[in-house]
Amino acid sequence: MHQAQAFKNKSTASLCVTACLLVLPYVSPKLTAWRVFGEAIAMPWRAAPGAEVLPAVVATTLPENVAPALASAVPTLLAAAAVPAAPGPPTKEGLVAIEQNTAMAAFYASMAKTLAKEPHAVTRILHYGDSTIAADYTTRTVRRMLQEKYGDAGHGFLLVGKPWPGYEHADVHYSEAFDGWKVARLGGPTAKNSKHGLGGVAYRGGEGTTSHFGTALHGALGAKASRMELFYELEADGGGSVEVSRQGGPTETFSTHKDGPMIGVYSTEFADGAAAFKLTTHGAPKIYGAVLEREGPGFVYDALGIVGGRMRHFGEQDGAHWAEAVKLRKSALVVVQFGANEAEAETMQDDEYANAVRSVIDKLRGAGDAAHLSIMLAAPMDRGEARTDGSVRSLPGISRVIDVQRRIAKEKNCAFWDTRAAMGGEGAIGRWAKRGLAGDDYVHPTPKGASMLGGYFYDALIAGYTEWRRAHPGAAAP
Repeated sequence: MHQAQAFKNKSTASLCVTACLLVLPYVSPKLTAWRVFGEAIAMPWRAAPGAEVLPAVVATTLPENVAPALASAVPTLLAAAAVPAAPGPPTKEGLVAIEQNTAMAAFYASMAKTLAKEPHAVTRILHYGDSTIAADYTTRTVRRMLQEKYGDAGHGFLLVGKPWPGYEHADVHYSEAFDGWKVARLGGPTAKNSKHGLGGVAYRGGEGTTSHFGTALHGALGAKASRMELFYELEADGGGSVEVSRQGGPTETFSTHKDGPMIGVYSTEFADGAAAFKLTTHGAPKIYGAVLEREGPGFVYDALGIVGGRMRHFGEQDGAHWAEAVKLRKSALVVVQFGANEAEAETMQDDEYANAVRSVIDKLRGAGDAAHLSIMLAAPMDRGEARTDGSVRSLPGISRVIDVQRRIAKEKNCAFWDTRAAMGGEGAIGRWAKRGLAGDDYVHPTPKGASMLGGYFYDALIAGYTEWRRAHPGAAAP
């Protein structure tokens, strides 16, 4: 009798637990992907095919053998079941429209040619930012998604050595160390003539200094190139020579000691495929970086970040020099994303920051008019701080930075994308940290969060192009 009753109680309890688990996904919109009956909705996870775990700029990482969808869904399920809803108004993350989308016309026109698969139609994007961009965090996701769907035109611009511990680039390989190079960086130590090249870093070689870089060693994307370009400074007084050796190809040498424009470009072409290069310097040449590309059609996405970067750092760069570097890349879109580091400064003056934003835009405009170059200001990610009660609030400076950027974007007729709004708005960084999407420094995303945010930006670009295409019905569909 007692055994039968116990068995009945256990069975009832099991049925109740099972019922609760079946009902729970219908109670919370966050768990729609776990509904047994009816169509499941995909979890908001973004990662291009072949994506690997990102470098550990923050402490939280995922094991490489964990399936992305499972890694994204399990923490959400557990959090919904165990953690009460955060106080405050409801927020929604995801697709956020590009403001002043008409300012993106030059980029969309280039994109239309790439989507139509016109011969040699390469659409290039330059993305400037702080440590998150220096680590190629969100940018690698956007690059991979564009290249996977519309064509891999090569990795694009990379530095010839690792200038900061946090510098990482996906789908390419390069020297981890650069003994013998003297390195000048925007943000310090800077070059005396304020010329730091496209990526904000200049390398001064010595006698016998070397560097190695090449196409990706693993995966499909970035595994091929057919052209390498090397950007360097032309110097009538000083300079030196650079010996370029390609694995399986000839060795060539060029001189940087000559009159001419401020920036020289060495270029070599070869059969499309894997490629590896070694640079050896003689004298004291100054090199800004290298480019690996293919003929296309396809996309190239340059991630140009500075660890600790602020808007004023590029504003302090020699304007004519920077404009020339951007013009040489023939990019259709420049994205400028600074503000997280400015937001932590309690003494930040809004007018001073606004002038720094204007200075950057004005210098970029020297590289081309709106008909040939689109400029976008992208707001920083949310940044937070922990309170004594254990809650996390957004730094007040983040809202101020975003307000200034939005205002200057309208004033200068630039596009604007609100990164923090895509994360969910005020207090998003705390919610992301709880979900494993941001680190407990409340500054950087985790690999999961970076992929998700990159996916949101990709969606915004496609939505913006679709809107532009309504006025250009002959343009190729995305």
